[in-house]
Amino acid sequence: MTGAVYSECQAFALPWIWVLVIALAAFAWWVGVRQIFLGRPVGSRPGPDGLIVGFWIVIGVLLPLFLATSVMLTTVDAEGLKVRVAHGLFPRICIPFDEIVSVEVATYQPLLQWGGWGFRRSAAGDLAYSVGGREVVRVETKEGRFLLVGTRDPEALRLALEVAGH
Repeated sequence: MTGAVYSECQAFALPWIWVLVIALAAFAWWVGVRQIFLGRPVGSRPGPDGLIVGFWIVIGVLLPLFLATSVMLTTVDAEGLKVRVAHGLFPRICIPFDEIVSVEVATYQPLLQWGGWGFRRSAAGDLAYSVGGREVVRVETKEGRFLLVGTRDPEALRLALEVAGH
């Protein structure tokens, strides 16, 4: 087998996360512009200008930029299943086919079961990569651990893993 038999690129597209990030960024811009450019400190005990500039850059610029450019890449190729987040801040996962015991489509509750979306690790060593939604492909490894991979098309990913792995 040469090349990828399955490839998916997903962006963090949960609307409520974007609303929260935009609200935080707008607040950071308001505080920054008001204190640094207009000379009108915010609150009765305003932070020093250096702290305000740092807050403005991190929350007002870097956080929205990071979210806007973050993508999760899922690939099935000759080496096995690969999952990574484009920024490389989270571990890249590569599971060879000979390490996979079973693959199934599942529905999960990210907030209740894993504490949210993104990269998650359970106390038992199981992993979850998801950028939104509740549909995942649940991969069991020979070690008895599980990897949950969020996808827009769980049946296609499951089928690709089954076909490519045999």
